[in-house]
Amino acid sequence: MVNKCSLVGCKSLYSKDKVKLHRFPLTNLTILAQWIVFTGKEPDWKPTKSSRLCCNHFIKSDYMVDHQKGVLKPTAIPSIYNRENVPVKFL
Repeated sequence: MVNKCSLVGCKSLYSKDKVKLHRFPLTNLTILAQWIVFTGKEPDWKPTKSSRLCCNHFIKSDYMVDHQKGVLKPTAIPSIYNRENVPVKFL
């Protein structure tokens, strides 16, 4: 199982940083395409069942309001680049 964020340049690790890692929405192709672009990976990169993005790339309104475990809404799109961890070419 992958325990790190898939965003190019993000150094978040679950085992070290204890950040919440979110699975890619593999069944929603419209949302999935936006997540893939956000990663900054090669255009032909395909996420797997173990690919993840960390919680540092989502805003508060991306999460279900009444859920305590940090569950993303099905329509959530990552939007926050951590400028300290992402190479300049991706900003």
